[in-house]
Amino acid sequence: MEKLTNIKHAREWIPATDQMMAKRGKAPEMPIKSVPKLDAFLWGLHRQELTMIGARPSNGKSILAIQLAWDMAKQGRNVYFMSL
Repeated sequence: MEKLTNIKHAREWIPATDQMMAKRGKAPEMPIKSVPKLDAFLWGLHRQELTMIGARPSNGKSILAIQLAWDMAKQGRNVYFMSL
């Protein structure tokens, strides 16, 4: 059986996770103020990152995207909303 060399033990991830947590600060850069539980889970929206919303039909993807766009616009950020 061939040995797997690219598997890391959990303790090898801890320094990178500690650095990420220290870098993120006390509050998210672009908080989602209108959906606090989502904000806590995602730690806000992030610059230069693509955020995709996926789910089955009629599960509220469009309304969530509109809510996020409205929230960012209310905070004075430029928003471009496109729906296919």
